Amino acid sequence: MLAYIVIIFSSLKYVLIFLATPIGGPTLILGAGVLLHEGLLSLPPLFAAIALGELTQDILWYFLGYRYGDRFVEKVGKFFSVSSEKFENIKSLFLRHGIGLVLGAKLTMGFFTAPFFVLSLAGAARMHFGKYIALNLLGELLWLTSMLAIGYNLGGLSQYVAQGFRVAFMVGGVIFVSLLLIGFSTYMRKR
Repeated sequence: MLAYIVIIFSSLKYVLIFLATPIGGPTLILGAGVLLHEGLLSLPPLFAAIALGELTQDILWYFLGYRYGDRFVEKVGKFFSVSSEKFENIKSLFLRHGIGLVLGAKLTMGFFTAPFFVLSLAGAARMHFGKYIALNLLGELLWLTSMLAIGYNLGGLSQYVAQGFRVAFMVGGVIFVSLLLIGFSTYMRKR
């Protein structure tokens, strides 16, 4: 039974990566880079699966902003101090600086940014869809290549990391036992 599950998962690994990309983001991509280094994944289908997963997600954010951006601000904007007037100003600002904002959102994805906000704002501001896709593809190419490269190089460090964890665990264990003994002796003295 387990063998069948392994066969199914190994044959569907790129489909699963495609589906998990919007959820896993940078962590998934770094992990995929490590697995690429270990020879468990192949670069062309891996790159295609992640790029298509990211692009699908970005298109969804665009159309959510396009379809519901104004209504969303009308209903819940007051909770974020964003009036319809402020939102119109933001949209006009976005139309002037949209190229930098979309590329910036793609290149900083996963680093404490909210790229979904910028990507949905592109739709709400009615950025030309072809321009949006071109910027997304450029940003995706740069970001995905760098993240996979980092993960791939981290894969080469895995043996050293494992060795480092053993040493850290032993040192941590010694420190923990020492603190336990000090705490116990202090407790006994105070009794």
